[in-house]
Amino acid sequence: MNEKRRKAAGVCDRVVAWSAALVPVGVVLGNVGYEGTVALAVTAFLVRCAIVRKNPLSPVASEPALFAWGLWVAAVIAAVLVKGPGSKGMGHDLALVRYLLFIAAVVDVNRRKPLFSMMAWGLAGAVVLGVVNTVAAYAFGQDLVGHELSRYTGKQQEANRLASIAPYAAPFFLGWAAVAGGDRRWLRALCLGLAALAVGQLVQTRIRTALAGAVAGMAMAAGWLFFRDPRKRTLLVVGSAAVILILAIGGALWAEEGMTELSAMKNRIYIWKVSSLVYRDNPVFGSGVSAFRDAYEKAVDTGKVDPSRATWGKQKFHAYHAHNLALQLLASTGLFGFLTFGAFFVLASRRALANARGRGTGLAAWPVVVLVLGLTGFNVYSSCYQSVLAFFTAMVLLGPGTAGVSREKETA
Repeated sequence: MNEKRRKAAGVCDRVVAWSAALVPVGVVLGNVGYEGTVALAVTAFLVRCAIVRKNPLSPVASEPALFAWGLWVAAVIAAVLVKGPGSKGMGHDLALVRYLLFIAAVVDVNRRKPLFSMMAWGLAGAVVLGVVNTVAAYAFGQDLVGHELSRYTGKQQEANRLASIAPYAAPFFLGWAAVAGGDRRWLRALCLGLAALAVGQLVQTRIRTALAGAVAGMAMAAGWLFFRDPRKRTLLVVGSAAVILILAIGGALWAEEGMTELSAMKNRIYIWKVSSLVYRDNPVFGSGVSAFRDAYEKAVDTGKVDPSRATWGKQKFHAYHAHNLALQLLASTGLFGFLTFGAFFVLASRRALANARGRGTGLAAWPVVVLVLGLTGFNVYSSCYQSVLAFFTAMVLLGPGTAGVSREKETA
């Protein structure tokens, strides 16, 4: 490779690195932010592959968990090709390949330049920015970019995006705090602070599933470290007590505003029954991700599921998602998608536990957080959630200290 092309390839690597690190910050800022950072990373990766004459799917073939993700994407594409596009259009489903390429880009660049620390600090920046924006919205009626307070107090828009990051961030920084020590006590304090801020954001949004995901994730991270390294017991007790205190105070403050209301479970049962009808009508490939809502409405209109037991009475109810990860996968992509996602989840979970050491101790929480957030059913397909899933999956595959100088031969 000549010097000019080598420098161009190096520029592409830096663009991928910075774009990947800023994905969580982009999530906080909005759709343009996270879609832009993902698109920039993918574009730079593809340009580099063209410069060095390399197959952009080579990282997929060499990484089992990423290969399984690729099969999952194939299931999504197969569903839309077999069943046809839904109201969101075929482009919605085909474009999901961008997350596969994003993770491939991060894995590829990490072979030449360590990215784990950059991505960890990018996550920290997102937590801080989310808190600053929330405080500004309460203090001045709008955040730093002009969004009104109402976007932070409901379950949509800014509140929803903050709740997509914090369940992963809280256990990640709690785990990092547990292993930071010696002459770096400032780092321990910083990481504990970031974990507390992430939990505080969830309490503020009053999104129960996300808060449950964070609590389960922190418990998993604490338990993982407790049994692997008993010397950290004191710190874990103190750190966990602090987080539990924040949860207790926050829960008491918001309990009267519906945090403990469980009547919605009746609605969930109705949605599960309708979603199961969608799956039974399309058992192999599913309805298609973009067509789930259309298929759901058709299933409702059949009248096979009586809505009278739901809290809203006898009116028909149309849902955007299955409120159950397993049913969402089965209904949207059939057995093909369910099994391929299952393979990805098992392989990625093994990597998460294998890499749960040092700064990456909190990665042990990844499988638990994914499953708890799966109670909503949209944490793998919807909006910013797949960007967040791709970001943390990349961190799971990298792990701390896994970068090395690439030995691959590249020509140009």
